[in-house]
Amino acid sequence: MTEPEPPKKLVIKRIPSIERKPQIALKSVTNSEGEVFQCQDQIRIKAPWGSRATAEITALYQDESGNAWAQYKPNESDPKWDWEGGCIRAERLRKP
Repeated sequence: MTEPEPPKKLVIKRIPSIERKPQIALKSVTNSEGEVFQCQDQIRIKAPWGSRATAEITALYQDESGNAWAQYKPNESDPKWDWEGGCIRAERLRKP
């Protein structure tokens, strides 16, 4: 008869944290067509359910690579979706 193996100890390794540079807030950004956008401007974006929707820019920032981004919250929603908002690169912004 063999004896059962003792239970193995669970080893938890810590993943080193990634040092991130702070994002730089921007007052305005320009899209690929040269249009200027600011916070509270209305934009046209693709909604999760596939159609186009209108959203409001809530923040503009530059990432550590130098890319400009716009954070937005939707003005329109679909009853089947719980959609809080998103972000999009500034060069892809479109006016409604």
